[in-house]
Amino acid sequence: MEKPQIVKPEVFVGDILTAKADAIVALPGVSLGGRDLSGELMKKAGLERMPECAAGRALALPAGGLDAKWLILGKAVPLGDGQNKELLPFAEAMRACLELVREKEIETAAFASFPTAEYGSRLFSVLGAVWRPIMDLKREQGLPKRTLIVCQNEEIARHYRVVYNYWYAIDKSDRLDDPGWD
Repeated sequence: MEKPQIVKPEVFVGDILTAKADAIVALPGVSLGGRDLSGELMKKAGLERMPECAAGRALALPAGGLDAKWLILGKAVPLGDGQNKELLPFAEAMRACLELVREKEIETAAFASFPTAEYGSRLFSVLGAVWRPIMDLKREQGLPKRTLIVCQNEEIARHYRVVYNYWYAIDKSDRLDDPGWD
């Protein structure tokens, strides 16, 4: 089987509520400038409350007023002290969201970033748990073809770029733009 061509992810500062993508992907419990991100996304999508879902499953909901076809919400996972055993459920929640990306054959997925200041010394591990399932699916099936990480500010975007460049960039041409790497 031929390996899919992997297109570099895009990490930028923006508003996930206005992202243009086939799907907007978020995990509950993430804050958006002090507001509940999943609540804001559901409100913009025209949903009054979170529908019931099977334990451990993510939900693919019609995106309504969002500039997307789908709103994919994973289950909320507390990170505890950031040890690997506690990051596993977090990575599994991301994988459940990505399974829906695969099932729906979503080509462009916009992922809401995490406010990195909340994680302190756990930051590198948390962002690794975000990137790994995304990059695994891209390597295995080439989906999503276009990956957008929408960050609340440049500091958060820089953290995402650093972790990506450290773990996934094979050479300089693979790196995400970050002056600190050149």
